[in-house]
Amino acid sequence: MKHLSTTKAASIVRLAAASHDEYRQRHPGNRILGAGELKALILEPDSQEEIAFVEAMRALSDDELLDLVALMCVGRGEHVENPEDPESIRGAFEGHAHSFSKDSHKELLDYISGKGAVIHRYLARGLDRVRFAYK
Repeated sequence: MKHLSTTKAASIVRLAAASHDEYRQRHPGNRILGAGELKALILEPDSQEEIAFVEAMRALSDDELLDLVALMCVGRGEHVENPEDPESIRGAFEGHAHSFSKDSHKELLDYISGKGAVIHRYLARGLDRVRFAYK
């Protein structure tokens, strides 16, 4: 990564995981929600864990947030032809960073925030792949 340190990325990964874990504690099970439950969920205030995660992302510089988005995309496996090949991972990371380089801070936040239910997995997997590729 060019701008986001792996230490800072790991901290954000931990915040994302804590936010997800807290949500799963409040909403156990994998079931379909009824209309009333969905409305209550939408109106439910964010947890302290979710707030900390979002604030950590908001506090990133534009360049750091760009790296975080590229990290997430690599974690999703987008354009990673071979996850065992460091060159493939580096190429995907740099390609994503270039693709999103014209986006504003708000656009990057909106993009990454739209992956809320699985963001913790994408970021953790992306961090593992980037550490492997850039060691």
